[in-house]
Amino acid sequence: KLVQETASNLAERKPPMNDNATAMKYLNDPDYGLVAQKPIFTHTLVGLRTYLSRLVTTDGVELTWERVGTTTCEGIKGITDIYEGYLPSRKLYKTLYLNMYGMTDSETAPVGFRLK
Repeated sequence: KLVQETASNLAERKPPMNDNATAMKYLNDPDYGLVAQKPIFTHTLVGLRTYLSRLVTTDGVELTWERVGTTTCEGIKGITDIYEGYLPSRKLYKTLYLNMYGMTDSETAPVGFRLK
């Protein structure tokens, strides 16, 4: 019985979600996605991975992404993941902050990037 109750509780539990107003607040900010306090919002881990796969430099150079940690920020629900983007030469291009607790996947690229 304890296992069934636990499974039921887990099924009913929902992760904290950031509403669209929170996600939209930073879209035109030059620090969007480049600082933890203004993360890029995606919806779920799949959305986060899809977003990163579409992100290239403004010149169209594809990047390799490495998750290097997590952080939390006041006013932002859930954990924000920290990713480093590397050029084909393995030189660090930029560090991005992504939060997968958004209502939808962002369609905006930070400064220095574009979506393909």
